[in-house]
Amino acid sequence: MIDDLLIIEDLDVGDESELRRVVSTVEALVAVPGWNMQPVFLTTEQWKTLIQRGFSSTLRRGADLYINILSDPSNPQRLLISPSALRGINEKSMSSYQEVIYTTLRALPTELTNPLRRGVDDLLAESVAQRLDVPEVFTRNAPRESSLIRKLTTILQRSHGYNQLDWTVVFRRNPERVFNALAKNRRVGPELTSLIQQASIDWKNPKLIEFAKMAEDL
Repeated sequence: MIDDLLIIEDLDVGDESELRRVVSTVEALVAVPGWNMQPVFLTTEQWKTLIQRGFSSTLRRGADLYINILSDPSNPQRLLISPSALRGINEKSMSSYQEVIYTTLRALPTELTNPLRRGVDDLLAESVAQRLDVPEVFTRNAPRESSLIRKLTTILQRSHGYNQLDWTVVFRRNPERVFNALAKNRRVGPELTSLIQQASIDWKNPKLIEFAKMAEDL
């Protein structure tokens, strides 16, 4: 996608160290084997050209102003960084931290599908923000899903050990292992496990409502 934009890897558009720290913190937490995220810093003109080529005419108007980081579809291990993203991180903009954290999470491979993935990513983003000492970053994009994941990982922690964050990472890296553990758990069971594995969760399902009430005392 960007190979013909004459990318200069060491382009001087500001201090890259904090942005690189954000990306590496996300990557280290999820720890995908063999994965190595590569931030690539673009000039303003390169970024505008990228937006012009990558978006339809109806979507690209002003997109270079509100989209600041993208995963390269031709190489998902490469993150394309605009000058605005770099400046925002260096100015401690919480919205810039949020965008970089979530874009990096979405770029990392997983077999977990939405809506559970959104909940898992919220909890992982929360942990990353704490590690980076920017707890003000908004990480409640999928509150129902993240609340469900938090309850499920609490149950797994109590029945199998490890902590909630460990189980949240396993949820993303090896969801089948988590679903097998949940199906065997007396508080969850195979029926509820099957419900939450669906592509679209029915939040009005009586079984799910019953579980939510039961889990309130966790």
